[in-house]
Amino acid sequence: MPAVPQKKTFWTVAGKSDVGRVRQENEDAFFCDGESGNFFAVADGVGGLEFGDRASAAAVDGAREFFEKNNVFPLAERPDFKQLYQVLDTKLDALGEALAGGFGIGTTLDVVARGENGILHCAHIGDGGIFLLRGNEFTRLSEEHTLAAEELAHGNRDFPEAYTNTLTRVLGVAGNCEPQVFSLATFPGDRILVATDGVTRMLSSEKIEEILGDAAGTPESVVDTLIAAANKAGGCDNSTAVVAFVS
Repeated sequence: MPAVPQKKTFWTVAGKSDVGRVRQENEDAFFCDGESGNFFAVADGVGGLEFGDRASAAAVDGAREFFEKNNVFPLAERPDFKQLYQVLDTKLDALGEALAGGFGIGTTLDVVARGENGILHCAHIGDGGIFLLRGNEFTRLSEEHTLAAEELAHGNRDFPEAYTNTLTRVLGVAGNCEPQVFSLATFPGDRILVATDGVTRMLSSEKIEEILGDAAGTPESVVDTLIAAANKAGGCDNSTAVVAFVS
């Protein structure tokens, strides 16, 4: 008989962001509302453009305002994430014009919201990641919106290194702003991770799984350990992680 998610899912959530060991400024941003864990968001300002910190903060603030004004948790249905991302894209285009003129600003954005009956509603754009650890199975739920990922999907492993950091979907900078949208049934014991590429490119999937799966860990200790491990591995970028435990 297939498992059925519990009707009332309880979450414990924690998040942390760090500038790393190389960058002078932190262009990541995140929001999570503590123990209630109703929703959380993580953003990473596009490298190579100015005002990445303003872009990521604007995206996270826009997502927070959307959920705080228009939603009652747990959500009865999946939010219209595509409309939300379009609104945020327009907002970022206007902010980019004011701050940087024709150069614009841009950011990735991952959003996770709690629905009824233990359902998780997710939206993703960029090269961050949404991950699930269920028992001994660690899964990346989100796509990677980069030229490198596109090349790999077509079986091509011979491409410039720059493709790894070249985004194909992004908020702002007149890019493709359509998010990947999905919902997921959660179960007691599940652990959810949302992280920027400052974590996922510094650490192997095996290392992330090991840290996330620490049996004695709490969301706070897991995010601390992930950030510390990313810095120990070089800390070449800002690193941000939000972790939710389902109980």
